Amino acid sequence: MTKKNLIFIHGFASSSKARKAEIIKKYLQKHSELNIEFNSLDFPDTPKEAFESIKNQIKSFQDAGDCIGVIGASMGGFFAMHLTQQLQFKACLVNPCIDPWNLLPQFLGTFKNYYTGKEFTLDESSIQDVKNIKALPIDFAKLFVFLETADEVLDYKVAKKFFDSHYETTKYIMKGGHHTFDYIEDFLPIMIKNLFE
Repeated sequence: MTKKNLIFIHGFASSSKARKAEIIKKYLQKHSELNIEFNSLDFPDTPKEAFESIKNQIKSFQDAGDCIGVIGASMGGFFAMHLTQQLQFKACLVNPCIDPWNLLPQFLGTFKNYYTGKEFTLDESSIQDVKNIKALPIDFAKLFVFLETADEVLDYKVAKKFFDSHYETTKYIMKGGHHTFDYIEDFLPIMIKNLFE
């Protein structure tokens, strides 16, 4: 029997032990009858290296015969979205970053990932790297988008406008909330249904 594998892709300068990852992990442990393996990915903080690492990790699970479903949060949603066509999996995007090339200019410089302790540098080439990723095709029919209107980091209207022009994508919009996505546990049943049924 094909193994179901739920993969979590965290956001910018986060880690595999992010809050949402831990919530998903505990939910699947509690609901072991679903028979879904969980993998929260670690990857570099710089965009090009992150994207390649995520792609290779997902492909390795697919090569092992796993049925893949992905939850991508914030920048992780951007990465997931641009891999759907190439790797052919369904993805739930949670408060996704749609236009990182517009946001990165304010973050150029050297930073520390406070989860991992590793330093990394973003420069002009990082902006070009996300533009290169942007050019990759997207399978909009494989996307399910979850937005909260009070996201304090990303303006939900940017994502809403983007996906409004793609009727193939299913959208769920909740009033209030935060960038961390307050409703994650409530929506896990429908996310899992969307990904694996």
